[in-house]
Amino acid sequence: MTLSEIEATVLDHWLRYHRSTVSKWSAGDLERQAAAVAQLADAELQALERIGVDRVIAWPDVRNQMVLKAPPEISS
Repeated sequence: MTLSEIEATVLDHWLRYHRSTVSKWSAGDLERQAAAVAQLADAELQALERIGVDRVIAWPDVRNQMVLKAPPEISS
């Protein structure tokens, strides 16, 4: 998964399953938060690659533990 694919997965999950939370956010906040989660997930994938775990093999675990989560609470 590329960074943009991870971010798209985050956005899809939030808009599908947590719409009531993210609908209160501005478009900019939504993009920034999704990008931050995607960057953290990508960093985790890179760390796993450095210890020899294939990115494709690691993706399902990283996705389930870091990406398919409720969005963070942010104050407006």
